[in-house]
Amino acid sequence: MDVCGRCDFPLLMSSLVYTYFFQEKLIRTGNAQIQSLTLYDGSEIKLNANSQLRIPSRYKWMTDREVWLTGEGFFAVQKQLDDQTGDKRKFTVHTRRGDVAVLGTRFTVYDRTRQTRVLLEEGRIALTDPVTSKVFLMKPGEVASYKQGDKTYQLAKADTKQQRPLTAWRSRLLVFDNAPMTELKQRFMEVYGMELVLEDEEFKGQQFTGELPLGDTQKALSILSETFGLKAVPYQHRIYFVPGP
Repeated sequence: MDVCGRCDFPLLMSSLVYTYFFQEKLIRTGNAQIQSLTLYDGSEIKLNANSQLRIPSRYKWMTDREVWLTGEGFFAVQKQLDDQTGDKRKFTVHTRRGDVAVLGTRFTVYDRTRQTRVLLEEGRIALTDPVTSKVFLMKPGEVASYKQGDKTYQLAKADTKQQRPLTAWRSRLLVFDNAPMTELKQRFMEVYGMELVLEDEEFKGQQFTGELPLGDTQKALSILSETFGLKAVPYQHRIYFVPGP
């Protein structure tokens, strides 16, 4: 008689039940990595590189549809009705600089160290400023931006061209339009996890317009080298640009 096997079975089942119903999930992406996932209610999320999403347990999800994002994510939220009241259930994305509350819509959240931006592509969302507690009711095509030093969010209408730098990563592209070198440097670190060393003053003053492939660091560096007429030299986690042969 396998007594130990019988004793282990209830423990195994208890562990599986706990994992399925009560354990939250933490999803992380690495350098130049994009990950897609589907939530319990069918809502779809796509995470950009070096991002993190915390998802509550199935048990907690029954009362609160909410996730916690650091980095960049695209959300296609399914509408869902409350079984008891029949009302639409709110879906909330928590970030360090505000909460985005929706019922069912499509939007992109950029939440990095120096800036937070929310782009509404479809539907309506309510964005709450954690400092002033002011609520911004956003319309499709609007971008809410919050930079270091700002007192609150700034709302602006964005056309398709202006939206593209915020959405192109979903097609594995980084898009820049007359971006200063500081922006290029910051974006490269966020997505590729490598620091661009811009030592030449003339180089620092240039701007960059173009597209970089998100999943191919070497090709991205090749494009930058050709654009600026300099050779990209990797060393550890830094990229130095020097005159080429």
